[in-house]
Amino acid sequence: MKVIFRNALFAALLIAASCGKDSVENSVEQIEQEQLEQEQEELQQAEQTPLDADMVFANVIIEGGTKNDGMPPVPNEAIAVDLSETSKSAFLGEGFNISLNSEAEIVGAYIQFKNSDGTRADGYYDIDINENDISGKKISKAKKKSLFSNTFKSEVDKIIDISFNTEIEPGTFCYEICIYDAVGNISAPTEVCLTVESWGGSSEAIGEWTLVKEEISEDDGSVRTALPEEESCDQVDSISCDDGNTFQSSRNCITINKENLTINADGTYVYEYDDDYKYLISNDSAANCEAVFSENSLNLISKGKWATRTEDNSLVFIEFEYSEGEEELEIYEEGYTDRLFDDGAILNGNSLIGSMDKYKIFLEK
Repeated sequence: MKVIFRNALFAALLIAASCGKDSVENSVEQIEQEQLEQEQEELQQAEQTPLDADMVFANVIIEGGTKNDGMPPVPNEAIAVDLSETSKSAFLGEGFNISLNSEAEIVGAYIQFKNSDGTRADGYYDIDINENDISGKKISKAKKKSLFSNTFKSEVDKIIDISFNTEIEPGTFCYEICIYDAVGNISAPTEVCLTVESWGGSSEAIGEWTLVKEEISEDDGSVRTALPEEESCDQVDSISCDDGNTFQSSRNCITINKENLTINADGTYVYEYDDDYKYLISNDSAANCEAVFSENSLNLISKGKWATRTEDNSLVFIEFEYSEGEEELEIYEEGYTDRLFDDGAILNGNSLIGSMDKYKIFLEK
């Protein structure tokens, strides 16, 4: 396919040569746009390919999960589970999450993969919820300003993390899941069907994105705005001194020096971030009866891949490597990833909006 486009591009250049530079540039842009649209169509077709249930069963990575042959135990349906918060998208190299809400004290789950025609895998997984639960499993990077979120801010009781190895490709499959409690009650099976998304997607996302502003949610419910290259501090409080007096000061400040996101047509991204922080040192400030701050800087690079999520057309960024300061890039082990935003970022023309914990990020091309 790319050979055809290269030949077409060469022909367009020959034809346009006598028409001047502008005509040549227009022809090149048109050919490149047609190539990009063709590649996107091929990706969309790949995402509709049914995946074999036994292949999926053999290539998922489930912490706390035990493979068993045959069918899961027959449920007595004495407890129930709500999966309405569960996403219908999965991602290459990362996998997917199953969000569980139940009034029961869940201790485990049975999951069996299925083809789109209903054919089941030859076995199933028995998952220990406490060993798998994503909120306790992932490693947080303390220096980050809550940027990369593996907790996916859903109001759910439990989240099961299902990771993929590199054998699983774009396509569709389904699974059935039952939960169980400590005394052996088992919920009725619930079926969920997923699309494993291809990397890349919307051509509108491709390009260089620069921070316009951040909106920071404070503990009291207020929201303050931080602009690039300007110091932004939280509200001023009255601080008590050891000698009984008081003084007025903010408790933390941020200066955003740089925040850039490069989204590439090949499905990769690079995110660069550089911040300065000031935090009030309570004991020293109280002793001196004036604001004494600890000053820190955060410089990081995140690299990974992005996809357009089919179910809501948002952009999802999956981090596979990162570095802080002068450190070398750290590459995650297979089955482990991180996310650039809490969940999908919303693309609206030349605006891209994503959330990172208490920070709402506004980027523009």
